Amino acid sequence: MGDLYPVVFTESEKLVTIDVQFTGPVAIAKGQFLEVLGEARGLVESSVDLTGNQHRISVLLALEKPRDLFVADVVAFSTPGSAEMVNVALVRKGGSGTPVKADGGAQKELLVYKESISSVDFAGMDYNRGAFGNTDRGAISLYGDPARRAKATVGADNSFSGSANKPGLNTPSGARITETNRSGLGGGSIFTMDGITFGLEVCLDQLNQKLVNYFATAAVAGDPKIQVQLIPSCGMSITAGSECTVPDGIIFNVDAYEYGCQKDGGGAPATYLGPSPLAPPTAATHFVTGGTAKTGSIEVYEEIDKPTPGVV
Repeated sequence: MGDLYPVVFTESEKLVTIDVQFTGPVAIAKGQFLEVLGEARGLVESSVDLTGNQHRISVLLALEKPRDLFVADVVAFSTPGSAEMVNVALVRKGGSGTPVKADGGAQKELLVYKESISSVDFAGMDYNRGAFGNTDRGAISLYGDPARRAKATVGADNSFSGSANKPGLNTPSGARITETNRSGLGGGSIFTMDGITFGLEVCLDQLNQKLVNYFATAAVAGDPKIQVQLIPSCGMSITAGSECTVPDGIIFNVDAYEYGCQKDGGGAPATYLGPSPLAPPTAATHFVTGGTAKTGSIEVYEEIDKPTPGVV
C-alpha cells in the first residue's frame, strides 16, 4: 500500500501514469489490480522502480473521470480475481416421435461451447481493446467488480483456458482429441444429425477459423467433412476464408443484426442464396412479440439438394 506522489496524467483510453510512494520495498507486476480508497480500480500496464521505494506506474483505470484521483489518495495492489465464461449454442431436433439418438448414435440434441472470448462480449476496461487478448488482461465488469479477469471455458483451446483440449493431441488416457461431438456436450463443433454432418462455430470461433484450422492441422483420414456450416452470432457475418464445407456445402449465419446463407463455391466465388419467393412467415406467426419482446422475421429458403457427404 502506498500514497500517490505526485499524479502525472497521460490520458489515453483512461490510461494514466501515477507515481506511488511506498513505505518499503514492493514488487508491482503487470496485470495486477489497483484499488484507490477501496473504490476506484484499474489494472497495471507497466511499472518502473524509482529510488526510495517510489514507483512510476501506468494504469488502465475503471473510472468515468480519471482525474478524480488526488495526490493524497491511498492505493493498494493485488491479483485480480477471475471468472469462467460459459457461452453455448443449443442444438435440438424438434418434432414428436424422435427420441435422442434414435438413428443409431447421431445426436438429436447437443450443446456446442464457444471457445473464443470477444473483447465486445463484456463491458469493462478492456472493452473493444486489442489488449483484451493478452493473458494478463481480459478485464471485464462483473457483479460490481470492474476488473474481473475473463477465462475461457475449461477445455477451450486457447491461453485463457485451463486444461485445454487441443485437437490432434491425445488425452492422458490415450484418446485422440477431435472436433467431433459424440457426447452432446463440450467444445466439439462437428456433429451428425439425420445423416448430415454439421459444423457449428459460435461467433468469434468462426472468425478465428476454428474448423478451418482443425481440418488443416488435426483431422485424419476418415474424418467426416462438413456438409452444412452453422454460425450463430451477435455481430458476426460469414467471413471470407472461414468457409469449411464439402463442395456445394451450405453455410448459414443467423445474427442479431442480419442473416445470411451461401453455397460454397469449391474454390470459386460463393453463391449467395436468397429467401424463397414464397411469402415467409413473420416472427409473430410463431413467437410472442408483444410487450417488450423483440420483433424479427423467419427467412425461408428454396429447397436445394443435400450436399454430397465426404471424408478427409
